[in-house]
Amino acid sequence: MRRDLVVGAVALLMTLSACDRQAASPAVTSTSLPTIVSPWPPSPDRSPAGLTTDAPPDVVASAGPQADGGIVVEVAGGALPRDVVAAYESSGGELAVTASWDARFETFGLPRIAGDGVALVSARAEAVAVAGGWQRSDELQWLLRDDAMAGLDGLLDRVAVAAGVDDWTRTDEVSEVQGARCTTRIYTASDVPSPTWRVYGCSYPNELGMYAVAVAREGAFTTEEPVIAEPSAVAVASTVGGHLQEVSVVFARPASVGSLTTLTTRVVIGFERAPVDAVADSLQRDALEGWRAMPGDNSVLFSGAPGQSWVLGDGSVVFSGEGRLEP
Repeated sequence: MRRDLVVGAVALLMTLSACDRQAASPAVTSTSLPTIVSPWPPSPDRSPAGLTTDAPPDVVASAGPQADGGIVVEVAGGALPRDVVAAYESSGGELAVTASWDARFETFGLPRIAGDGVALVSARAEAVAVAGGWQRSDELQWLLRDDAMAGLDGLLDRVAVAAGVDDWTRTDEVSEVQGARCTTRIYTASDVPSPTWRVYGCSYPNELGMYAVAVAREGAFTTEEPVIAEPSAVAVASTVGGHLQEVSVVFARPASVGSLTTLTTRVVIGFERAPVDAVADSLQRDALEGWRAMPGDNSVLFSGAPGQSWVLGDGSVVFSGEGRLEP
């Protein structure tokens, strides 16, 4: 799922800098804009033609021990520095409340951090169909104040306990990133098939009591369904007689200057190949009634509300959405 902080008359900003294995940790600089980076390596390009559910059966492991329904970690909290808030607002970013994400999406089993002034700054829920289940990547990241004496290590300890991985095998990566003390903890269980967990964060010497803390998990799961990212997806899949193959919902700072997009959504549904025109007619009569259809070269673009579209192709239909988490 990088934070910059400048003290005094200059804006306080934060960045995340990648560690080994491309795990990210929040950091402090005096120049860069506030952005978010996932602790996981970038996802490969998953065009509809490259999607498959023909993975070997043993690719899907059981979920293993995990948090029971997303345990809440309470912190003392407090107002974030005004310059940090101003920097996010001026760059088009959002300092959201976690409830805004939970009301629309789902990151099953991940702990939540709660307290006065705690801001959700990044979130990710991704799933790709594999034989017998889903390959998932989930992440939540917050910016917060906590003046308790436990510090960053204490916060990370509490998140690990809430995730149910505190007794798993742990590898620590500690670094000084542009003046910030950053720690990434990687948790694995050797005795059971399980996902990999990362609990990571940074503390800021120039702003005592302020932290960026995140929890992320990646693995293959046999029982959990992917997040319902787009309400029309169920009806679309039913109309084309298809199956959900990929879901991606990412909340982060806008990717470009001047953009206000903080939330991007992608849904891929695969189905048995059929004439595109016939499938398009079925969609427009049923699941996508009222959407504007614009035929292309062996494809049809369905345009709905601003920033939302479905693209029908040969054997797949793909949803793309752009907007904000808290419109």
